[in-house]
Amino acid sequence: MRNRRGFTRWLGGLVALLALGALVLWWALPTTPRVPTPSDVQAMTATLDNSPQGLPDVSEFAVLPEDIPRVLEALGAAGQDDHPAKWPVLGRLICTCKRGKTVVVDLYWTGHATGAFSVAVGPRRIYFRSGTDRGIEDAVRHAQARANREKDR
Repeated sequence: MRNRRGFTRWLGGLVALLALGALVLWWALPTTPRVPTPSDVQAMTATLDNSPQGLPDVSEFAVLPEDIPRVLEALGAAGQDDHPAKWPVLGRLICTCKRGKTVVVDLYWTGHATGAFSVAVGPRRIYFRSGTDRGIEDAVRHAQARANREKDR
């Protein structure tokens, strides 16, 4: 009887230790990259290059907090693209999330009705198709114009 209690305690401790280890792994392993929600984003910077509209490049600037939702909404309801083409880069968004995670969104110029972007968290990158080239570019340019006006005040 005494050996059975010792074994039961040992087994209970092992189960608790395994559960704790699983929890730590779940918390520490990178999640599938996705576009953060506006409420998750603490800060965002943006750049634009190689405009399909022939407009000037946009150097990195801080997106105003009130413009973050508009920029992210321009990406649209994204569907994952498992076979992305080699599109020219249109720009980049760098989102610093409230939990300290950095999400990098690379924007691409597709020349098609549907735009494209990729989302990276650490080494993992996933490609998506959604929005439009022009809609995404216009949202970033609008945010830049507002940030410049705010800076000039």
